[in-house]
Amino acid sequence: MGRHKKETELARTHQVKILFTDTQYDVVSEDARRCGLPLAVYLRELIANHGLSVSYKIVRDDQAIHDLTVALGRIGNNLNQISRYFHQHGSSTPGIEKDISDCIRRVYELGAVLDGMEGADNGGTETHSQ
Repeated sequence: MGRHKKETELARTHQVKILFTDTQYDVVSEDARRCGLPLAVYLRELIANHGLSVSYKIVRDDQAIHDLTVALGRIGNNLNQISRYFHQHGSSTPGIEKDISDCIRRVYELGAVLDGMEGADNGGTETHSQ
């Protein structure tokens, strides 16, 4: 039993030969790989659709990011408890005001840590190309 033939309208009967430099071929091949498509399909889609968008998923598995996320979660929890207290009791105490000040100070400290990580060699936000 043979393979089912495509309808005449869908059959690809024309070939186009195109030559790339090594660099061009490497770039196009890498783009096709990132799109998860074979090179011929990628090029066909690129031409037919006047361009394709390649999406990048940036993942950083870093203990420092995890620690900051946990710390921010704890601060959020503390602020929720403080907010609940004010909604139920409506009065302020020196202890509550100190907790609020501490939470705000920690948010600023964590912001400074994140700012420091932004330009670090271990995954900064700058993109370099040749």
